[in-house]
Amino acid sequence: MDRQGVNNIEGLAMPIRLAIGVALGAMMVAGCATSTRPIASRFETIDRPALNEIAEANLGDSLLTRGIVFWRQAIRTSGPTQINVGLGNTLTAPQGTYVLRAEDDKARYFTGGPPILSGGNVLVAAGGFPDGGICVARSADTIVGVFMTQGICGDKNLAAASFQSVTVPDDTVANIWRKELIYNGRSGDTIRVIYREYTSGDLARPAFTQELQYDLSQQTEIGFREARLQVESATNTMIRYRVLQPFNDAKP
Repeated sequence: MDRQGVNNIEGLAMPIRLAIGVALGAMMVAGCATSTRPIASRFETIDRPALNEIAEANLGDSLLTRGIVFWRQAIRTSGPTQINVGLGNTLTAPQGTYVLRAEDDKARYFTGGPPILSGGNVLVAAGGFPDGGICVARSADTIVGVFMTQGICGDKNLAAASFQSVTVPDDTVANIWRKELIYNGRSGDTIRVIYREYTSGDLARPAFTQELQYDLSQQTEIGFREARLQVESATNTMIRYRVLQPFNDAKP
């Protein structure tokens, strides 16, 4: 073989090695793709606290809440979770809150947090992947990988953050609404309360708040609209009270 032929073969060797490396790296990320099952939100009607029972609330807490909400299970990570997929490439799930969207027989798929980041320029282009997230084992509350696509969970050389399980409102569901009174402290004989209402699915109607004040030297029963509360005692940081009448179940 002449020198030109050798040069041509050597020139082809690098692209071939690169292609093989890319293919191997992709296999490391992909593992075995599976068919995922979507996870639905959990519906709840909120009506608390109970009538005529002594309740307590701290500054900033809700005194009275009524509404309809859809909850989703989520995880809140304490730091970044990263996998090293080889050839100098990494996938990183930044610190944040990730919401459970799907599962298969091996893992649960949490997404909706900060976009998954890629490092290196061989396996995947650098950038963010907003549909990606964190894989948690079905058999235990343990992070087992990072994914760019549900059902394809990369788990190579995992450096996982700790996390706590939380629930978050699913604001993508229409017709969620909430009405509440929030304790805002005391000054002299006057207590301050904030009324707040929220409705999803109605872009023309943003959240609404109204500040209220009540003079306890005049009367210890307070109310707003149809709701009525009996104040037993109050300081600038805490209040004890009973619900005499809740909000009605009409949507704001």
